[in-house]
Amino acid sequence: MAGQFSVVVTAGLITAFALLLALLFAKRLRFWKEQILLKIAITDSNNAIAHEATRVQVLQKIATAELDNATAHEVTRAQIQSAEQKLSDLEQQIRFSEEIDKIRPPASMREQVAPNDRYEEYIQFLNSLDPPNEAARRYLEIHLHRTARTLAMAPPPSTTGRALELGAYMQMTPALSCCLGYREVRAAYRGSPGPLHTQSASAGGKEVFRCDIDLFDAERDRFPYPDEHFDLVLACELIEHLVLDPMQMLLECRRVLAKAGALLITTPNIASHSSLARLLTASGNPQIYSLYPVASSENTHVREYTPGELAQMLAAAAFRIEFLFTEKICGYNSDEWTGPLLSHLGLPTEFRGEQIYCLARKSGEPAVVERRPAFLYEQ
Repeated sequence: MAGQFSVVVTAGLITAFALLLALLFAKRLRFWKEQILLKIAITDSNNAIAHEATRVQVLQKIATAELDNATAHEVTRAQIQSAEQKLSDLEQQIRFSEEIDKIRPPASMREQVAPNDRYEEYIQFLNSLDPPNEAARRYLEIHLHRTARTLAMAPPPSTTGRALELGAYMQMTPALSCCLGYREVRAAYRGSPGPLHTQSASAGGKEVFRCDIDLFDAERDRFPYPDEHFDLVLACELIEHLVLDPMQMLLECRRVLAKAGALLITTPNIASHSSLARLLTASGNPQIYSLYPVASSENTHVREYTPGELAQMLAAAAFRIEFLFTEKICGYNSDEWTGPLLSHLGLPTEFRGEQIYCLARKSGEPAVVERRPAFLYEQ
């Protein structure tokens, strides 16, 4: 009986121990499972994080690549636009250059400046003359340089020894005799043809010159002189006042000049720096002088010319230009900014002075003349 009890107790102990071991193993197994699951969760989490990081990196790379592509595309587009603009600018410059070439003076129109050797002598002579009135004194004071510069261009007597001044103010007229040595000098002024008028000039109260003054209309009348009568004709500050027919005057000047005789013309330049400045700033009339007279019976400036127009007119009247140039008038300073502007644009900078001076010679016979140049007359 005791033996059975002992067996039962032992079996119970073994069973209890086995159950304890099973319980402990189950507990350990659950711990292991939890650890494994934790590691799996951590691994999954790390994988998820790594995956997300990889995804972000991939997206960043894609975005960067797309940005780079967009930037490259934008750069390429900007480069294309820049090239297109440069091409357009170049084409415009070529067209502009072609247009400029159309209006650029020919080589024969380069400024040819006349000598000025006796300038001071003429200044002294003109200042020595007694002015007949206050208006004459003021006129000479204003135009002293131009008057002396014109006389310095005048050639000496050659064939006939005669000279004619159209529109004479009796300032250059006496110098033609007293300084240049012309044996006969005539003066002309606008008016109805009639008896000759005689006028004199004095210096220091002493008469130094006397001449006849002829009255006629240079645009309508035949000049009252024979063919080839003069070596020199002066038409200074006159052509811009003509109303109807400037070519009539030029052709009559040609008729009364001897072979190779000289025509000396001065006139304002409507292509000057000052005229250009007035046009660009819309600040006034481009003519150098455009005021209507109040007390005088003279015409205002009807039409001022460019040097190119004057050259065309002289060529049409069968004259050969010897000297053609312009000078700045004192007190006119627009060239300080219009000069650099013209240079920058590639436009002609020659013939931009306010005053035109021209000495032309009667060309050889037979003369081929153009009575009414198309640029000047209605056809």
